Amino acid sequence: MKKRILAMLLAAAVCFGAFGYTLPAAEAFSDVTDADTATAVAVLAGMGIVSGYSDGLYHPGDTLTRAQFSKLAVLAENHGDQLTQSAYRSLFSDVGSSHWAHSYVNLAYTEGLVNGYGNGTFGPDDPVTVAQAVTIVLRILGYTTSDVGPFWPEDYMAKASKLGLLDGITKSSGEYLNRGETARLICSMLNSETNSGKDYLDSYASSVVTDAVVVDNDAEADDGTLGTALVYTGNDLTYYEQTLAVANDLVGTARGTLLLDKSNKVIGFVPNDDKTVTITISEAKADSLTSSAGKTYDIPGTAAAILEDNDTTYSTAWYDLVAGDQVTLFYASAGDVELVVRASTEKYEGIMLTGLYESASPSSSNPSTISILGISLDVTTSAAKTLKAFSVGDRITVVLNASGDIASVYSATSKSTVNIGVLGSGKVALACGLVATGDIDTDADTGTLVSVSASALGELDASSVSATTTSKLSVASASLGSYSLAEGVTIYEHVGDAPVSKIDLSDILTATVSADKIDYYHTNSSGKVDILLLDDVTGNQYTYGILKVGSVSGGSAKEETDYTLTTVAVENSDGTSSKCTTVKNLTGNVPGGIAVTSDGELAGVITLSRALGISHSDFDGSDSVTVSGHTVPIAADVQVYNDVTDSWVTLSEAMAFSDSFIVYYDHTLTTGAQVRVIVAQ
Repeated sequence: MKKRILAMLLAAAVCFGAFGYTLPAAEAFSDVTDADTATAVAVLAGMGIVSGYSDGLYHPGDTLTRAQFSKLAVLAENHGDQLTQSAYRSLFSDVGSSHWAHSYVNLAYTEGLVNGYGNGTFGPDDPVTVAQAVTIVLRILGYTTSDVGPFWPEDYMAKASKLGLLDGITKSSGEYLNRGETARLICSMLNSETNSGKDYLDSYASSVVTDAVVVDNDAEADDGTLGTALVYTGNDLTYYEQTLAVANDLVGTARGTLLLDKSNKVIGFVPNDDKTVTITISEAKADSLTSSAGKTYDIPGTAAAILEDNDTTYSTAWYDLVAGDQVTLFYASAGDVELVVRASTEKYEGIMLTGLYESASPSSSNPSTISILGISLDVTTSAAKTLKAFSVGDRITVVLNASGDIASVYSATSKSTVNIGVLGSGKVALACGLVATGDIDTDADTGTLVSVSASALGELDASSVSATTTSKLSVASASLGSYSLAEGVTIYEHVGDAPVSKIDLSDILTATVSADKIDYYHTNSSGKVDILLLDDVTGNQYTYGILKVGSVSGGSAKEETDYTLTTVAVENSDGTSSKCTTVKNLTGNVPGGIAVTSDGELAGVITLSRALGISHSDFDGSDSVTVSGHTVPIAADVQVYNDVTDSWVTLSEAMAFSDSFIVYYDHTLTTGAQVRVIVAQ
C-alpha cells in the first residue's frame, strides 16, 4: 500500500554548495569514475554538502583549502542554519568579514573543530592535509585528545584508521586531501558512530528512516504534489517531500538511511553496506532472472518487487519484466534475494529507432500503437497526427519520450539512426534497452554486437559492427580522443569470440584504455560517444575459480590423423563448468578464469598472480585488500576457497575461519588489478 507523508509548509529553496558552483543535487558527475567515490559524491551532493563546477564536472583530483574544508565541516554537521551567529566578528586577521568563508571558519572555530596557526592567522587558502581533515572529522564525532591520544598527528591517524574513516584513502598524514578523497572521508563519517556510541546520522537529522530504498526522486504524490521521493521501507511505499532531491545514482540501487528534517522533508539519503546487484535482464522466469551477461539469479516468488510506483511480489510481477529492463536485486543477510526494483523508464527519453512501419492499431488512420523493428510502441496524440502522412511499409524514424512512447515521427530520408544491439535468437537487444524481433538474416554469432535494420516487413538484417580508432579512452575525463562520452554511455566488453556484456565506466580501473582495445564506437546526434565496444579490458568477462585441465584424443588411425587436445574447465562455488578444448598447454589445479563462446568453445583463458601471507589486517572489509602496498579491490563475485575443509565458502566465512590467506588477482598491481580468488589456509 502507499502512504503519504507530506509537509504542510512549502519547501524552501535551499542551495548549499561546499565549493564551486552549485548544480542540482541529483546531478551525476562524469569525471568521477571510481565507484565508491562516485557513491560518496552522490550522497553528499544529495545532502547539499558538496557540488560541482560550472563545467558540469566535480574535479575529484583538485585539492581543498582549509577554508573550503571548514565549510564542509559545518555543512556535514547540518549547522548551516547557525552561520548568522558568527557573521559579525573576525577571529583571524586573514579571514575578515568580507572573506567568503568568514562565517564558516568562525563557526567551525567556535565549535572547536578547527584551530589557527597561533599567530592570529588561519591560512584559509592553504591546502588542507589529511591529518587536519581527520582531526576535524574526529572532533565532529565527539572525540577529544583524551580519547584519541596526545601525539598529533599519529594518534589521530591511527584512531581514524581504526574507525574506518580512512577507507579508500592511502595518503600519509602530511599529504594534501583532494575532493574525491574528501567525499570518501565525510561519507565514512556519516556512517560512523559518535564517541558516545550513537549513530552519527541520528544527530544530523531530526528523524531517520532506516532500511529505506528510494524508488523515485521525482514522483507525483497521490494528492498531486510534485517532486516527491517515493520510498520503500519493507512494508509499503511512502511519499516524502524533498528539500533536495536524492541523487539519481542512489535511486533504486541502494538500501540505507533516509534523513528527514523537522517537517518530515528529505534532506539526504545514506546507503548502507547491504549487498545489491544491478543487472540488465535478458530473460525473466517465474523463479529466476538471467542477465545480459548470461548469469542466472534465483528469485523466490515471495520476494518483494517494486515496478515504478507499484509494490507487489515477484511471483506476481515477473511476467511484466522484459529483456532490456534494468533491475536491482537486494539480498537478505541469509543470502537470498528479498527485493527486486525496476529502474525508471526515463532512460527512453530521446531514443531514436529507424525501420519499417510494420503495423498500426486500431488503424493506420488513427494509430494508438504501431510496430517498428518488431517492437510495439504506444503513440502520443501529437505523433499520431504526423503518422497519418505515412503508410505501413514506409521507412520511418521515431523518437521516444521518457515513458517509451513515440513522441515524434520522421521520414527515414530526413532523419535516421543506426540501431545497435546484441544479437540473440530471433532478436536483438538494442543498446537503448528495447528488443528488436523478427526473422533475422545474419552471419554473426549469437552474442555479437551488431547493427540491425529492417529489410522487409518482419525481416531484419544484422551485421557485426566495426569502427576502430587511433585515440585512447580517457576514463578520468570521460572522453575518446576529441569526443566526449555521452551521459549514460553504453559500454560493451568481450573476450575474443565470446558474447559481449554490458559494463559501466566505473568498472574500468585504469586511467586510460589504449586504442587497440577499442573495437567499436558510435556517436549520437550531439557528436558524443554513446556506444563503446572494448576488447578484454576489465577482466570481468571471465568465469573464475580453479582451472581443471585434462586431455581428449581423437582422429582416424586409417588416415593417420590422431590428435590430442587440452581440455579446461573451471570449478568454483557454482560447480564445474563444461569442458572446452584448446591447443594451449595449461597448468591445472591453479586459480584462473575462462571465457566461452555461445557455441561452448574456449574464447580465452587467464591465469592469476598470487600474493602470499595475507592476514585480516590487510583486508578493508569485503571491498579491498592491501598487497605489497597497493590497494586492490575485491571483485563482487570473488570466489573463496577453504583449503582446510576443501570447500567453497563466502568471504565472511573464510575470515571467521582463518587469519592466513592467499589472494589471486588479474592484471598487475599498477594496472587495474582485482582480486578474483581467495584461498583460506
